[in-house]
Amino acid sequence: MSKLTIKIEMPSLEDIKKLSMRKFIAGQNILTAECKKASDFYTPMHSGDLKNAFEYDKDASTGAIDGWTYLMPYANRQWHGLTEDGQPFNYSTDTNPQAQSRWTEKAAIEHRPKIMAAVIKAVKDG
Repeated sequence: MSKLTIKIEMPSLEDIKKLSMRKFIAGQNILTAECKKASDFYTPMHSGDLKNAFEYDKDASTGAIDGWTYLMPYANRQWHGLTEDGQPFNYSTDTNPQAQSRWTEKAAIEHRPKIMAAVIKAVKDG
């Protein structure tokens, strides 16, 4: 199975050219970290391996953390909500009642105010 990579994008550098590169990187790093943390609320879970087995991805040109890759071989199927034979996956909610496919999208919608507040603080403080 292929790995699943999640990319989180900030506005282009043109949109935030008033900010220094240091502030941009601080904002991007916090955005990605906060999105990952919020995603954990909705990540399918049996033992926690999927949620905990990931690596942050860095942008080669800036060094900013701009996403993460889940390392479990079944991550792609879980993300799309499909079984090995392509049937819809029935998520168990025994361990995580919020478990669902495309959990990062749900997290971004539900936790947007908190995530953006953390990004704004990082940019101001950065």
